[in-house]
Amino acid sequence: MVRSKESGISPGLKYLFLIHGIVSLVFGLLFCFTPLCFADLFRNFGSVNPCTMRLTGAIILAIAVKDWFCFVAKRWDEVRIPVLMEIALTLFATIACLYALLLAWARSEIWGCFVFFPAFFVAWTYFYIKYRK
Repeated sequence: MVRSKESGISPGLKYLFLIHGIVSLVFGLLFCFTPLCFADLFRNFGSVNPCTMRLTGAIILAIAVKDWFCFVAKRWDEVRIPVLMEIALTLFATIACLYALLLAWARSEIWGCFVFFPAFFVAWTYFYIKYRK
Protein backbone atom coordinates (compact mmCIF):
# COMPACT_ATOMS: atom_id res chain seq x y z
CA MET A 1 0.00 0.00 0.00
CA VAL A 2 1.36 3.39 -0.96
CA ARG A 3 1.26 5.99 1.77
CA SER A 4 0.58 9.67 1.28
CA LYS A 5 3.18 12.31 2.08
CA GLU A 6 1.36 13.29 5.25
CA SER A 7 1.14 9.75 6.60
CA GLY A 8 3.33 7.95 9.07
CA ILE A 9 6.57 6.19 8.33
CA SER A 10 6.63 2.42 7.90
CA PRO A 11 8.55 0.29 10.39
CA GLY A 12 10.82 -0.81 7.52
CA LEU A 13 12.01 2.73 6.87
CA LYS A 14 12.41 3.38 10.59
CA TYR A 15 14.58 0.26 10.96
CA LEU A 16 16.59 1.22 7.91
CA PHE A 17 17.42 4.52 9.63
CA LEU A 18 18.27 2.62 12.83
CA ILE A 19 20.56 0.10 11.10
CA HIS A 20 22.23 2.81 9.03
CA GLY A 21 22.67 4.92 12.17
CA ILE A 22 24.33 2.07 14.07
CA VAL A 23 26.70 1.33 11.17
CA SER A 24 27.49 5.06 10.88
CA LEU A 25 28.07 5.34 14.63
CA VAL A 26 30.50 2.41 14.71
CA PHE A 27 32.54 3.57 11.73
CA GLY A 28 32.36 7.22 12.78
CA LEU A 29 33.75 6.41 16.22
CA LEU A 30 36.50 4.23 14.73
CA PHE A 31 37.54 6.89 12.22
CA CYS A 32 37.25 9.76 14.69
CA PHE A 33 38.90 8.36 17.81
CA THR A 34 41.18 5.54 16.62
CA PRO A 35 42.18 6.42 13.06
CA LEU A 36 45.56 4.69 13.03
CA CYS A 37 44.26 1.55 14.77
CA PHE A 38 41.38 1.44 12.32
CA ALA A 39 43.79 1.76 9.38
CA ASP A 40 45.89 -1.08 10.83
CA LEU A 41 42.82 -3.34 10.84
CA PHE A 42 42.89 -3.13 7.06
CA ARG A 43 46.65 -3.64 6.73
CA ASN A 44 47.27 0.09 6.72
CA PHE A 45 46.22 2.09 3.69
CA GLY A 46 49.78 3.32 3.26
CA SER A 47 50.40 6.81 4.55
CA VAL A 48 47.37 7.71 6.67
CA ASN A 49 46.71 11.27 7.77
CA PRO A 50 44.99 10.99 11.18
CA CYS A 51 43.49 14.48 10.85
CA THR A 52 41.75 13.60 7.60
CA MET A 53 40.45 10.34 9.06
CA ARG A 54 39.15 12.17 12.15
CA LEU A 55 37.36 14.69 9.95
CA THR A 56 35.80 11.83 8.00
CA GLY A 57 34.77 10.27 11.31
CA ALA A 58 33.10 13.50 12.39
CA ILE A 59 31.12 13.61 9.15
CA ILE A 60 30.05 9.98 9.58
CA LEU A 61 29.01 10.71 13.19
CA ALA A 62 26.88 13.61 11.92
CA ILE A 63 25.17 11.16 9.58
CA ALA A 64 24.50 8.88 12.57
CA VAL A 65 22.85 11.80 14.41
CA LYS A 66 20.75 12.53 11.31
CA ASP A 67 19.68 8.89 11.25
CA TRP A 68 18.57 9.11 14.89
CA PHE A 69 16.45 12.19 14.20
CA CYS A 70 14.89 10.44 11.22
CA PHE A 71 14.29 7.27 13.26
CA VAL A 72 12.22 9.23 15.78
CA ALA A 73 10.39 11.26 13.11
CA LYS A 74 6.69 10.59 12.63
CA ARG A 75 5.90 11.72 9.07
CA TRP A 76 7.32 11.17 5.60
CA ASP A 77 7.71 14.88 4.92
CA GLU A 78 10.13 15.06 7.88
CA VAL A 79 12.49 12.49 6.34
CA ARG A 80 12.09 13.06 2.60
CA ILE A 81 15.17 15.27 2.18
CA PRO A 82 17.47 13.00 4.27
CA VAL A 83 16.33 10.01 2.18
CA LEU A 84 17.20 11.90 -1.02
CA MET A 85 20.59 12.82 0.48
CA GLU A 86 21.25 9.16 1.30
CA ILE A 87 20.31 8.10 -2.23
CA ALA A 88 22.83 10.58 -3.63
CA LEU A 89 25.51 9.66 -1.08
CA THR A 90 25.24 5.92 -1.62
CA LEU A 91 25.10 6.31 -5.41
CA PHE A 92 28.27 8.42 -5.50
CA ALA A 93 30.01 6.13 -2.98
CA THR A 94 29.13 3.11 -5.13
CA ILE A 95 30.57 4.83 -8.20
CA ALA A 96 33.73 5.75 -6.27
CA CYS A 97 34.15 2.16 -5.05
CA LEU A 98 33.62 0.82 -8.56
CA TYR A 99 36.22 3.26 -9.88
CA ALA A 100 38.66 2.18 -7.16
CA LEU A 101 38.09 -1.49 -7.90
CA LEU A 102 38.27 -1.32 -11.68
CA LEU A 103 40.63 1.55 -12.46
CA ALA A 104 42.72 2.37 -9.42
CA TRP A 105 43.75 -1.14 -8.38
CA ALA A 106 42.40 -0.69 -4.87
CA ARG A 107 42.95 -3.19 -2.12
CA SER A 108 40.45 -5.96 -1.58
CA GLU A 109 38.93 -4.19 1.46
CA ILE A 110 37.02 -1.96 -0.94
CA TRP A 111 34.83 -4.96 -1.83
CA GLY A 112 33.15 -4.63 1.57
CA CYS A 113 32.22 -1.05 0.78
CA PHE A 114 31.11 -2.10 -2.69
CA VAL A 115 28.64 -4.51 -1.07
CA PHE A 116 27.24 -2.14 1.57
CA PHE A 117 26.82 1.05 -0.48
CA PRO A 118 24.73 -0.50 -3.29
CA ALA A 119 22.62 -2.38 -0.71
CA PHE A 120 21.82 0.85 1.11
CA PHE A 121 21.25 2.60 -2.24
CA VAL A 122 18.63 0.02 -3.19
CA ALA A 123 16.95 0.27 0.22
CA TRP A 124 16.81 4.09 0.24
CA THR A 125 15.55 4.16 -3.35
CA TYR A 126 12.86 1.57 -2.58
CA PHE A 127 11.45 3.66 0.26
CA TYR A 128 11.66 6.89 -1.73
CA ILE A 129 9.69 5.35 -4.61
CA LYS A 130 7.21 3.86 -2.14
CA TYR A 131 6.48 7.17 -0.43
CA ARG A 132 6.85 9.77 -3.21
CA LYS A 133 3.36 9.30 -4.65
